[in-house]
Amino acid sequence: MILLPIVFLAILYLSCVYINNHFEYKKAYWFFEFSHLAAGFLIALFLSNFLPNAISIVILTALVGFIWEIGEIVIDRSDRIKNILAKLNIRQGPVTVSDTLLDLVLDTSGALILINFF
Repeated sequence: MILLPIVFLAILYLSCVYINNHFEYKKAYWFFEFSHLAAGFLIALFLSNFLPNAISIVILTALVGFIWEIGEIVIDRSDRIKNILAKLNIRQGPVTVSDTLLDLVLDTSGALILINFF
């Protein structure tokens, strides 16, 4: 059960890159939000192999989501990083406070879904 979430997270990330490069951001916004929910679930699934209780899984999943959002903000404010990613054909959608907060809620919700139903 350790490798499965990692593989699915990689597929999810590559899907986001593909969709972001081939579709208008506003039309695919729902997919990126679903991705945060799914990523929270998958990260919690991975962490459940190592952590002893539900609260530690949820807290660490939220922390991973928080670090991801900090990364998005850093990328958004750094032209140098944007240029490197552009060479790799990776673009990032706009970063807003409301989007960041929703992403954090969805990451944590994914972990809560895993804890409550599995």
